Amino acid sequence: MKIEICESLLLSWLKHIKKCQITQLNWKASENWQSFNADEIGILIKKIKEIYPEVLKKSTEKQFLSQAEIDILGANINNFHNEYYAVDVAFHTYGLRYKNNVEKISEKSIRSALLLYKFFNIKNGNIIFAS
Repeated sequence: MKIEICESLLLSWLKHIKKCQITQLNWKASENWQSFNADEIGILIKKIKEIYPEVLKKSTEKQFLSQAEIDILGANINNFHNEYYAVDVAFHTYGLRYKNNVEKISEKSIRSALLLYKFFNIKNGNIIFAS
């Protein structure tokens, strides 16, 4: 079993510092789950494609969201204010080795935000990219 030290560290941070009662590594949505805001998400994706065509490339909305995996998902649930965290982690020995770092990080962040909106029906969440 391969241990991702960065993911493990951030999972502990969510549990102990951010007090998330629910955390999961490598979170991926199921097609069978109830989803929210489908029309609005479609509109948002069209706008994103217009403004940042390189981020979505030739993906359809379904492909873009079904390919998504959030490295660490955390939820701090209480009576007055719930907080959600979507954390993506990239650790490369010689720095990030994406063809285009800004494009790839933007894609991951947009995907995470849309997933929180689609499956948790929230507009406010914490999107974190850690390297």
